[in-house]
Amino acid sequence: MINRLGLIKRDQKGLTLIELLVAVAITALIMGGLTLIIFNIISNNAQNSGQMTVLRQVQNSGHWISRDTLMAQEVTVTPGTGFPLTLTWIDEFTDIDNPPVVHQVKYYYDSVEKKLTREYYEYDQDEPPVLVATTFIAEYLDSISVQPAGSKLILSVSASLDGFRPVSENRTYEIWPRPS
Repeated sequence: MINRLGLIKRDQKGLTLIELLVAVAITALIMGGLTLIIFNIISNNAQNSGQMTVLRQVQNSGHWISRDTLMAQEVTVTPGTGFPLTLTWIDEFTDIDNPPVVHQVKYYYDSVEKKLTREYYEYDQDEPPVLVATTFIAEYLDSISVQPAGSKLILSVSASLDGFRPVSENRTYEIWPRPS
């Protein structure tokens, strides 16, 4: 029986310790590479998502303020940052039975909440303003300012988002109000 056990050991096939260590090392290298690739994909996705978020907030601010300024016949910029910003215009196409409707938009920037909101009012010229709608325009705004520069307005907007990979966006818009 002892001879048989000796034969089994000599004929037995398997992996040596060195072969096993090489296989484990190759597997560890492959897994490490895959982990790095997955980490980079996730972190780049987070950064791109954050960049798109702040870019959209800056663009929303520029779009809404530009849109209303182009319609406005009267622009009232508060000294300093320009907010609250008040834009007013009157409907030119009215019939005899209805008096002209005055439209007024006020933009408010909350530096603590980092948010920009828009209030829209309508009223007859002899009546007090009536709030029709309040619209949330943008968030994550670090700063926003409107400054008159001759016949145009300069709108500067800066937004940022903290997190795993912080991102920020700055834009400056030149806006010409509607000619009188």
